[in-house]
Amino acid sequence: MEYINNVFTLGMLKNPADASCVRFVHLSKKDAACWVQKGVWHSVVGHEDTAAITSKELGAVIPFNRQTLLIEKGDEVLVTQYIGPRLPEGSTQLPDGAKFEYFLVLIRDIF
Repeated sequence: MEYINNVFTLGMLKNPADASCVRFVHLSKKDAACWVQKGVWHSVVGHEDTAAITSKELGAVIPFNRQTLLIEKGDEVLVTQYIGPRLPEGSTQLPDGAKFEYFLVLIRDIF
């Protein structure tokens, strides 16, 4: 399954004892937008303002959806990592000096 999230933690691994490889691939904004537009994914972006701004940044509607994410082998997660000062409540754009970094997280077999 494919997901979009604004965070990644090891606690999201459904079966952490499995022999899995977690790979992080840094994506440009353009490549992240292409990934979003290429397929079917499920949003688990847990902050309304982050979802709204990410939608603008990537040119697609990315719904706010606060829920627990458990991933397993074969899953992909596009992480929209916000870097900057705390977003003021109700933000509709990134503050000066803030940005998103995009990472595709791939869960695969080690061997």
